[in-house]
Amino acid sequence: GATLSAGPFVPYPGYTGNLAVSGAVSQMITVGTTQTFDLSFTGLDTACASGAGPAANSCGVHIHSGKTCSDASLVGGHYYAGLVTVDPWTSVAYTSSDGALSASLRVETGGAAADVLGRASIVHGFDGGRVACALLVEAASACDAASPVLSAGGFVPYPGYGGELCVGGTV
Repeated sequence: GATLSAGPFVPYPGYTGNLAVSGAVSQMITVGTTQTFDLSFTGLDTACASGAGPAANSCGVHIHSGKTCSDASLVGGHYYAGLVTVDPWTSVAYTSSDGALSASLRVETGGAAADVLGRASIVHGFDGGRVACALLVEAASACDAASPVLSAGGFVPYPGYGGELCVGGTV
């Protein structure tokens, strides 16, 4: 399946709190219907220093069913499908005392990579509210045709060089 990523995260539609979450899901790899993903954030809720609180979704980082970060009414609830009939996201939460986090998470969602592609990845605050959002997209690879291929050639002597070497070639 495809490797997915999400970022940069933007404020959740309608969020007016003081958290300024930034970061990304750098890679999400799906094996069967289990997603393993690396994430790195700053600006998280420092009230999550001891992990999740009593509120639903407290300190969570979840995939939601919707495919938008611009319309709160379409983001939907947690994404899970197929043979997974109990919400796997209820126990997925971060712990951060300084607002920073680098972690790897593994969640059995019941969906293949193609099913997860385009869905919203949501960061929740300590109160369970939705704080930040980014869509899961196909991760760019170093060999992606959209990536520029750079080269250099036509080397000339460095300004002021008076030595005997005459370098040619390409990179």
